[in-house]
Amino acid sequence: MSDEPGYWYEDQRGRRYWHGPRFWTASIGSSIIEYVTDRPVAALGCLLPDGSRGTVIYAIQQEDGIEPQWLRPRADGSVQSGRVETTTNGVRFFDAQPRGYVASLYLLSGKPGRYIAGDGGGQRWQGPCKWVEMHGQAVIEIKFGHKCAVRGCLLPDGRRGSVISKEPVQELRDGEWLEIEHRWCRQLPDGSWNDGDLEIVENEIRFIEDPPRPRRRVGTPSPDDKPDLETDLLASARIADLVKDLRFATDLYRAMCNTDWSRNDRRWATTWRVAGEIVAHLRDLNESYNDFYCSGDEGVVADDVAAELAALGWTDAPYTYP
Repeated sequence: MSDEPGYWYEDQRGRRYWHGPRFWTASIGSSIIEYVTDRPVAALGCLLPDGSRGTVIYAIQQEDGIEPQWLRPRADGSVQSGRVETTTNGVRFFDAQPRGYVASLYLLSGKPGRYIAGDGGGQRWQGPCKWVEMHGQAVIEIKFGHKCAVRGCLLPDGRRGSVISKEPVQELRDGEWLEIEHRWCRQLPDGSWNDGDLEIVENEIRFIEDPPRPRRRVGTPSPDDKPDLETDLLASARIADLVKDLRFATDLYRAMCNTDWSRNDRRWATTWRVAGEIVAHLRDLNESYNDFYCSGDEGVVADDVAAELAALGWTDAPYTYP
């Protein structure tokens, strides 16, 4: 994670983009607040009501104009709602009554929710859908029964920070999808993500990191008789440099969605998911397609993206896919 914050800005069409690291931290006394863009996600080393220090997490917020809600994990998997104050010595948590989304989504007492049989067949969720699992200062966030993030995880360099769940690998066995592999990743100071596994014991969670990833090499352009936009993008050193800017990367994703592209009278089009995968591959940061998928304005072709693709021999055309 970076120690330098980014910021939002608007283009001439009024579209908002985040400029700079999306994941970053702010040190406040003995505490650290982790952010995704301008939204906090966790406070590490937070001073708790009993005088100890621990990890608290930021709750899903309602636009009610009232002070944001934070959550103090409990050993039984439930959470205590509250608020935080920042001082020169760090972040302090105060218990407070839950309101809005916190009261309906999070496990405040009792047992977590679960899937039950639906009225019209299939399954539906009943009960709180978000809860936690405590292991000392490390806290696993669980949503609909799936572990999605660890806050305050012990990292290889001895510091604490967040690790994020990657999409689990599943396999169909006897008519049911079973999870056969669950990897995790953490962001490095250069903005890239490195994969690894978790070592979970009673009072600690450690991130066991994989060796550094090999960097992507620039490929070879597609042949004139079989043009392929993905191949040409991966063969362009200039595009590889441009997508380092999140604004350009997001606009490139949008331009590949709901748009046909033509070179030598051959058309190329793809799905939103594959468009996100291509951009993530181009950026070579080990990101997920989900970092771009359904981000909005799909099908809009920005002028500078159109110009860069034209330089590769591609022009946009009316959408016909599939």
